[in-house]
Amino acid sequence: MFRIFCAVALLLGLLISPVLAAFEDESSAYQTVLTVAPLPPLVVPTVIELDLSRMSISEANFMVYEIETGEWVTPQYRDRSDVRATTPIITQLGVNRQVGTLADQRPETTYTFTASSDNVATTILRFVYPRPITSSALILDLSQNVTLPEMVEILYGDELDPQTALARTRVGSANIMFPEVISAQWQVTFVHNQPLRLSELTFKDVRADVAITRSLRFLAQPLQSYKVYANPDRPSTIDGRESGNVWDSSGVTVKGKIASNLPNAYYLPSDKDGDGIENQADNCPDITNLDQVDIDGSNIGDACEDFDRDGIYNNLDNCINLPNPNQPDEDADGIGDACDDEESRLTEQYAWIPWVALGVAVATIGSMFFLVYRRPLAVADSTTDLPTGGV
Repeated sequence: MFRIFCAVALLLGLLISPVLAAFEDESSAYQTVLTVAPLPPLVVPTVIELDLSRMSISEANFMVYEIETGEWVTPQYRDRSDVRATTPIITQLGVNRQVGTLADQRPETTYTFTASSDNVATTILRFVYPRPITSSALILDLSQNVTLPEMVEILYGDELDPQTALARTRVGSANIMFPEVISAQWQVTFVHNQPLRLSELTFKDVRADVAITRSLRFLAQPLQSYKVYANPDRPSTIDGRESGNVWDSSGVTVKGKIASNLPNAYYLPSDKDGDGIENQADNCPDITNLDQVDIDGSNIGDACEDFDRDGIYNNLDNCINLPNPNQPDEDADGIGDACDDEESRLTEQYAWIPWVALGVAVATIGSMFFLVYRRPLAVADSTTDLPTGGV
């Protein structure tokens, strides 16, 4: 019985080991693993949304692991920043009328300030915010086919003792800029010779609260549980199952919760250049430089700098201090001609050698011509010396 148990355990080990090894290799790029809290019983495939707003995210790359099936699911991530704008009370002075449509954040609503019979009008608007804002721009959202006002003046502070943020000046853009000012009360004067129809009139608050919403959605299957792998330090090689259009809110969506946020036990720090130094500690992560030399103290390894700015990294440049983008190296000694003070070829070390070689060549060719010229004469002489016969 014990032998049978051992055999079964060994067989299971042989079957599971390759799967586990593949999983470890696939998930090794991710630094963090999130455990999804148990989901409510699902009857059909259901979109699960996880709120990641409080999570520190270094890379918007996630993969979801379906534990029971051992399959990877490709999720969809959304990062949205919403400015929490402070809404002012806007009053048109002179007629003492509130103009709420200019601050309702609805572009379809408009308000028209008419021009007088002589086509010149002055409109004064008073803005009162519930708290001081910091602004350096007034933004006009005009209705279609409406021209800009001719002149604008911007005051700030107490109505009885206002200060000038922008003296009366001609309007050249829908974004009216002025030096940065902090105030809860503002007054804007427009001079226009045509009806002025605005949909929004906003003082841009440079210190406005920004709400960042980060969320992750994926399609969950009934009777399955999930983990989310996050913060990879290199591109993921996982080929996951597609999630479909999970941002279509017309379907069923369940708000999931994160039960734990822990370091990934299978994470292996990236060493892109394979020099044995992890990317995070490598001063040259893309180029092998085991010595990590950084002679100028720039925190960038000398191997991946370009000292002479000729477009060639030092590790490939045959002359790192003098620009030579074409990399000429006449004597092929690995040192560019631009910085090679002593050429290694004999003909460059001793200038007379080429002339001696030329003289030898000329003498050799002359000797050959002389021998060819002498050969017919020798043949003629030998013919003359032959004995003659008589009768």
